[in-house]
Amino acid sequence: NADDFANYFQRLNQQGRFSGTILLSHHGNILVEEAFGFASRNPFTPLDTRTSTFQLASVSKPITAIVVMGLYEQGLIDLDADIKTYFPQFPYDNITPRLLLSHRSGLHDYTYFSELYWEGEEPLRNRDVLQMLIDHTPNINFPPDRRYHYSNINYALLGSLVEKVSGLSFPDYVEQALFQLLGITQSYVIRDHADQPDYATTGHTGLTRPMAPWWMDAVSGAKSICATVYDLYPLDQALEN
Repeated sequence: NADDFANYFQRLNQQGRFSGTILLSHHGNILVEEAFGFASRNPFTPLDTRTSTFQLASVSKPITAIVVMGLYEQGLIDLDADIKTYFPQFPYDNITPRLLLSHRSGLHDYTYFSELYWEGEEPLRNRDVLQMLIDHTPNINFPPDRRYHYSNINYALLGSLVEKVSGLSFPDYVEQALFQLLGITQSYVIRDHADQPDYATTGHTGLTRPMAPWWMDAVSGAKSICATVYDLYPLDQALEN
């Protein structure tokens, strides 16, 4: 029931347990679209379903997969080619874009090993992750295609692959090939912590203290896409239709 759905989040907000935006659709019709709480406390900015962008975290991954498959349809990516075809210095064998897409590469997650090797003061980027693999070759969890294991490194490498074959930065390619195509205007991909738009939502711990940007947020592909709840609706409709 649409009313029950909206009332549930309204109660959570009144209890101080939820600040966010919601959208519920059915067969192409939006039934519920509401915002509860604030995008920022200082200055106080109420949330808005059409303008308040959220860092999508791993919900960025299916968007990355859509972009990769679009490049595959254009003949620019071979899903079964060794990644060394695109990055000759890549230190592991028998890993393909298909295995990266399906989390079957066996590669260790960069969000863990980066803390061991990254000493820069600048935010970590895709080229840095790839270089750490080349320089340090962290142990692989299991041989490629042996089993499934969710790992952010898979989609960070796919982000790099998009840049390699398209000749554009990941943010530029996603915005041109996907967002502009669908008429999505508020969504964007993080390029730099200091260069985010005014309508970016500020994360808060316990709804009170603003969270500082994370030094891994600028790694594209695995995360780094920011969107409003409303912008996800035309993306969902495009996949359905």
